[in-house]
Amino acid sequence: MADEEGGKAMRIVALIPARAGSKRAVNKNISTFGTNERCKSTCLIRIALDQALEIFPAKDVFLSTDYQDRDLRCWDIYKEIVIRRPSFLAADDTPMRDVVIHAALDLDLESHDWIMLLQPTSPLRAVKDIMESSAFAMGEGCKNYSVTDGHSGPNGAIYCATVSDWAAGGPKNEWTEKAPVGYVLMPPERSIDIDTEEDWKKAQELWNSLKAH
Repeated sequence: MADEEGGKAMRIVALIPARAGSKRAVNKNISTFGTNERCKSTCLIRIALDQALEIFPAKDVFLSTDYQDRDLRCWDIYKEIVIRRPSFLAADDTPMRDVVIHAALDLDLESHDWIMLLQPTSPLRAVKDIMESSAFAMGEGCKNYSVTDGHSGPNGAIYCATVSDWAAGGPKNEWTEKAPVGYVLMPPERSIDIDTEEDWKKAQELWNSLKAH
Protein backbone atom coordinates (compact mmCIF):
# COMPACT_ATOMS: atom_id res chain seq x y z
CA MET A 1 0.00 0.00 0.00
CA ALA A 2 1.53 3.34 -1.03
CA ASP A 3 1.02 6.40 1.12
CA GLU A 4 -1.07 9.34 -0.08
CA GLU A 5 1.99 11.20 -1.37
CA GLY A 6 3.16 8.25 -3.43
CA GLY A 7 6.07 7.56 -1.11
CA LYS A 8 7.26 4.40 0.55
CA ALA A 9 4.53 1.80 1.12
CA MET A 10 3.01 1.78 4.58
CA ARG A 11 3.94 -1.28 6.63
CA ILE A 12 2.56 -2.98 9.71
CA VAL A 13 4.72 -5.31 11.79
CA ALA A 14 4.08 -7.46 14.85
CA LEU A 15 6.52 -7.04 17.72
CA ILE A 16 6.75 -9.52 20.60
CA PRO A 17 8.65 -8.06 23.58
CA ALA A 18 10.17 -10.69 25.88
CA ARG A 19 12.50 -9.66 28.70
CA ALA A 20 14.65 -12.26 30.42
CA GLY A 21 14.61 -10.71 33.88
CA SER A 22 11.18 -11.66 35.20
CA LYS A 23 11.26 -11.83 38.99
CA ARG A 24 7.75 -12.69 40.21
CA ALA A 25 7.31 -15.53 37.71
CA VAL A 26 10.86 -16.57 36.92
CA ASN A 27 11.59 -17.46 33.28
CA LYS A 28 7.88 -17.20 32.49
CA ASN A 29 8.47 -16.35 28.83
CA ILE A 30 10.51 -19.47 28.04
CA SER A 31 9.15 -22.07 30.47
CA THR A 32 6.83 -24.79 29.17
CA PHE A 33 3.30 -23.44 29.40
CA GLY A 34 1.27 -26.09 27.64
CA THR A 35 0.97 -27.83 24.29
CA ASN A 36 0.10 -26.42 20.91
CA GLU A 37 -2.12 -27.77 18.14
CA ARG A 38 0.62 -30.24 17.20
CA CYS A 39 0.71 -31.53 20.80
CA LYS A 40 4.22 -30.18 21.25
CA SER A 41 5.29 -28.33 24.37
CA THR A 42 5.18 -24.59 23.91
CA CYS A 43 6.17 -21.45 25.81
CA LEU A 44 4.67 -17.96 26.01
CA ILE A 45 7.01 -16.57 23.34
CA ARG A 46 6.14 -19.35 20.91
CA ILE A 47 2.40 -18.91 21.54
CA ALA A 48 2.62 -15.20 20.70
CA LEU A 49 4.73 -16.01 17.64
CA ASP A 50 2.25 -18.60 16.38
CA GLN A 51 -0.63 -16.15 16.89
CA ALA A 52 1.18 -13.42 14.95
CA LEU A 53 2.06 -15.76 12.09
CA GLU A 54 -1.63 -16.55 11.61
CA ILE A 55 -2.08 -12.96 10.41
CA PHE A 56 1.31 -11.55 9.46
CA PRO A 57 3.82 -12.81 6.88
CA ALA A 58 7.00 -14.11 8.51
CA LYS A 59 8.98 -11.11 7.27
CA ASP A 60 6.82 -8.82 9.44
CA VAL A 61 7.03 -10.65 12.77
CA PHE A 62 9.81 -9.82 15.23
CA LEU A 63 10.95 -10.70 18.74
CA SER A 64 12.62 -8.01 20.87
CA THR A 65 14.57 -9.78 23.60
CA ASP A 66 17.69 -9.95 25.74
CA TYR A 67 17.46 -13.75 26.04
CA GLN A 68 20.55 -15.62 24.91
CA ASP A 69 20.37 -17.94 21.91
CA ARG A 70 20.64 -21.03 24.12
CA ASP A 71 17.54 -19.97 26.07
CA LEU A 72 15.20 -19.85 23.10
CA ARG A 73 13.34 -22.98 22.05
CA CYS A 74 13.43 -23.86 18.35
CA TRP A 75 16.26 -21.42 17.72
CA ASP A 76 16.10 -22.13 13.99
CA ILE A 77 12.71 -20.39 14.02
CA TYR A 78 13.76 -17.42 16.12
CA LYS A 79 17.12 -16.56 14.61
CA GLU A 80 15.64 -14.73 11.63
CA ILE A 81 13.30 -12.54 13.68
CA VAL A 82 15.27 -11.56 16.80
CA ILE A 83 15.98 -7.92 17.53
CA ARG A 84 18.73 -7.92 20.14
CA ARG A 85 17.67 -5.73 23.03
CA PRO A 86 20.55 -4.07 24.93
CA SER A 87 20.65 -4.44 28.70
CA PHE A 88 19.68 -0.81 29.32
CA LEU A 89 16.36 -1.56 27.60
CA ALA A 90 15.72 -4.70 29.66
CA ALA A 91 15.40 -3.22 33.16
CA ASP A 92 12.34 -3.53 35.38
CA ASP A 93 11.45 0.12 34.77
CA THR A 94 12.20 0.33 31.05
CA PRO A 95 9.28 2.08 29.29
CA MET A 96 7.74 -0.05 26.55
CA ARG A 97 7.88 3.01 24.32
CA ASP A 98 11.68 2.84 24.35
CA VAL A 99 11.63 -0.86 23.43
CA VAL A 100 9.30 -0.18 20.50
CA ILE A 101 11.31 2.78 19.20
CA HIS A 102 14.52 0.71 19.41
CA ALA A 103 12.84 -1.93 17.24
CA ALA A 104 11.55 0.71 14.81
CA LEU A 105 15.06 2.06 14.35
CA ASP A 106 16.49 -1.43 13.94
CA LEU A 107 13.90 -2.21 11.25
CA ASP A 108 14.29 1.18 9.55
CA LEU A 109 10.57 1.87 9.82
CA GLU A 110 9.01 5.14 8.70
CA SER A 111 7.00 7.39 11.04
CA HIS A 112 3.74 6.34 9.32
CA ASP A 113 4.43 2.60 9.66
CA TRP A 114 2.47 0.62 12.26
CA ILE A 115 3.78 -1.51 15.12
CA MET A 116 1.45 -3.98 16.81
CA LEU A 117 2.78 -5.01 20.19
CA LEU A 118 1.78 -8.55 21.23
CA GLN A 119 2.81 -9.21 24.81
CA PRO A 120 3.68 -12.89 25.38
CA THR A 121 2.21 -12.66 28.88
CA SER A 122 -1.29 -12.67 27.33
CA PRO A 123 -1.41 -16.19 25.86
CA LEU A 124 -5.22 -16.38 25.81
CA ARG A 125 -5.42 -13.60 23.23
CA ALA A 126 -7.12 -14.95 20.10
CA VAL A 127 -6.20 -14.59 16.45
CA LYS A 128 -9.50 -12.76 15.91
CA ASP A 129 -8.33 -10.09 18.40
CA ILE A 130 -5.19 -9.52 16.31
CA MET A 131 -7.28 -9.36 13.14
CA GLU A 132 -9.54 -6.74 14.69
CA SER A 133 -6.56 -4.65 15.77
CA SER A 134 -5.08 -4.85 12.27
CA ALA A 135 -8.41 -3.82 10.75
CA PHE A 136 -8.54 -0.73 12.97
CA ALA A 137 -5.03 0.22 11.87
CA MET A 138 -4.96 -0.60 8.19
CA GLY A 139 -8.66 -0.16 7.45
CA GLU A 140 -9.49 2.92 9.53
CA GLY A 141 -6.06 4.39 10.27
CA CYS A 142 -6.95 4.16 13.93
CA LYS A 143 -4.52 3.41 16.75
CA ASN A 144 -5.96 0.84 19.13
CA TYR A 145 -5.47 -1.44 22.10
CA SER A 146 -7.19 -4.36 23.78
CA VAL A 147 -9.48 -3.92 26.76
CA THR A 148 -11.35 -6.36 28.94
CA ASP A 149 -15.08 -6.26 28.21
CA GLY A 150 -16.80 -4.31 30.98
CA HIS A 151 -13.64 -2.52 32.05
CA SER A 152 -11.77 0.58 30.95
CA GLY A 153 -8.10 0.94 30.14
CA PRO A 154 -5.67 -1.39 28.34
CA ASN A 155 -5.42 -5.04 29.44
CA GLY A 156 -1.93 -5.43 27.98
CA ALA A 157 -2.58 -8.03 25.28
CA ILE A 158 -2.42 -5.77 22.19
CA TYR A 159 -1.27 -2.24 21.46
CA CYS A 160 -1.15 -0.95 17.89
CA ALA A 161 -0.05 2.50 16.74
CA THR A 162 2.17 4.23 14.22
CA VAL A 163 5.84 4.81 14.94
CA SER A 164 5.10 8.52 15.40
CA ASP A 165 2.36 7.72 17.94
CA TRP A 166 4.71 5.43 19.86
CA ALA A 167 7.38 8.14 19.82
CA ALA A 168 4.86 10.60 21.27
CA GLY A 169 4.66 8.76 24.55
CA GLY A 170 3.82 5.08 24.50
CA PRO A 171 0.79 3.04 25.49
CA LYS A 172 0.21 4.23 29.04
CA ASN A 173 -0.03 7.94 28.41
CA GLU A 174 -0.32 10.18 25.33
CA TRP A 175 -1.63 8.11 22.46
CA THR A 176 -4.12 5.97 24.35
CA GLU A 177 -5.84 9.15 25.55
CA LYS A 178 -6.11 10.95 22.22
CA ALA A 179 -9.00 10.17 19.85
CA PRO A 180 -9.51 8.45 17.59
CA VAL A 181 -8.67 5.24 19.42
CA GLY A 182 -10.12 1.80 18.69
CA TYR A 183 -10.83 -0.79 21.36
CA VAL A 184 -10.41 -4.51 20.84
CA LEU A 185 -12.82 -6.06 23.34
CA MET A 186 -11.73 -9.30 25.01
CA PRO A 187 -13.75 -11.36 27.52
CA PRO A 188 -12.37 -11.52 31.08
CA GLU A 189 -11.43 -15.19 30.78
CA ARG A 190 -9.05 -14.39 27.92
CA SER A 191 -7.66 -11.18 29.40
CA ILE A 192 -5.23 -12.58 31.96
CA ASP A 193 -1.84 -10.86 31.92
CA ILE A 194 0.72 -13.18 33.53
CA ASP A 195 2.80 -11.35 36.12
CA THR A 196 2.90 -13.75 39.08
CA GLU A 197 3.00 -17.51 39.66
CA GLU A 198 -0.69 -17.34 40.57
CA ASP A 199 -1.48 -15.66 37.21
CA TRP A 200 0.54 -18.38 35.48
CA LYS A 201 -1.44 -21.20 37.10
CA LYS A 202 -4.79 -19.57 36.36
CA ALA A 203 -3.88 -18.90 32.72
CA GLN A 204 -2.54 -22.43 32.32
CA GLU A 205 -5.80 -23.92 33.62
CA LEU A 206 -7.82 -21.81 31.17
CA TRP A 207 -5.45 -22.68 28.31
CA ASN A 208 -5.82 -26.39 28.99
CA SER A 209 -9.60 -26.02 29.31
CA LEU A 210 -9.84 -24.21 25.97
CA LYS A 211 -7.63 -26.82 24.27
CA ALA A 212 -9.84 -29.60 25.61
CA HIS A 213 -12.91 -28.24 23.79
